[in-house]
Amino acid sequence: MSSWQSFFIMQVCRKQGLTDTGLSKREGEILLAKFPDEETIRTNKPVADYLTGDKICTPENVEVQMRTIYNECFSPKNCKDPPDFQGEIGQKRDPCFQAWLKRKYQEYLPVTRCSESDSLSATPASASQPVWRHQFQTLIDNKTKDFVGRKYVFHAIAEFLENQPNGYLIIEGDPGIGKSAILAEYVRRTGCVAHFNS
Repeated sequence: MSSWQSFFIMQVCRKQGLTDTGLSKREGEILLAKFPDEETIRTNKPVADYLTGDKICTPENVEVQMRTIYNECFSPKNCKDPPDFQGEIGQKRDPCFQAWLKRKYQEYLPVTRCSESDSLSATPASASQPVWRHQFQTLIDNKTKDFVGRKYVFHAIAEFLENQPNGYLIIEGDPGIGKSAILAEYVRRTGCVAHFNS
């Protein structure tokens, strides 16, 4: 699980986190699909496409849910330090909410101790990203740009990891079908160690 996902679970969705009321499971899914990382905002259509699986989800459903999330969960009545939507409505609120989320995420990030000459240094955990991550970041960014759907694949990966103590999960498919994009998206979401062959 990435630190962004942990932040969402611990602070954004949970009651008494950033909001007094907390979010329902569905509201949390929608919000995380809309803001999958601190730099991305998806519009309602890709969010609906991403969430469509066993349930019917339309951009209109996403709009209604987002309105509820913004107007109720993160209102001044239910949130100690609410986002400033600057009078915007609809999807125009998303950049304001993203800026607020980024600020809250930076406050949430753990502080790491650097023990050079026994001094403490406040360094965000993301600043100490592994070298491999920098090496493949461009590939990950390119492969995950506009990525939607494939929820069933991520479910299968999670199920395999949960039920198998070891072994291999093989993802097969024709060239260009999106195998590398799926794995790049998995790495982006989880922050797990990865190596890509060119």
